[in-house]
Amino acid sequence: IAGAHARDLPGAQRRAIADARTQLCHAAAAVLVHSAPLQRAPRPSERRSEVPKHDAATSEAWLAESCPSQTPSAWIQHAERHPWSDIEGGGMFLLDEHPYVMAALDRFWWMPLGLIVPFAVPDATRREPPTPSRAPAPSQDGWGLKVEDL
Repeated sequence: IAGAHARDLPGAQRRAIADARTQLCHAAAAVLVHSAPLQRAPRPSERRSEVPKHDAATSEAWLAESCPSQTPSAWIQHAERHPWSDIEGGGMFLLDEHPYVMAALDRFWWMPLGLIVPFAVPDATRREPPTPSRAPAPSQDGWGLKVEDL
């Protein structure tokens, strides 16, 4: 969405969008080079093995269409030389984390990558019930409230 409106944004935001797009293209090239991803999602009636996988020709065509800032061969050569740095580009380094991190990455796709893990992993101190800042005052009608440590 931001990419579609980039021309109306200030220069720093346009640069951030361009850098994010470049990182995603590097990550996509790494996936295409180092694995055999499916060309599309399987339909309900078909098995994964029936869906065509990307090969060299379809990978280059996809990169040419999706990442026009460089040639497909430039993306592929970079992915072959720098596989780990390219995998970091799309947040794929989070994929080997715990399932709740992967769920947050999927559900909160709009969140900056640096906030995914803190957002997905609850802080242990937040699990404790809050303690009152002061003792409750005695009630006027004889009823009271007693706070005990558990």
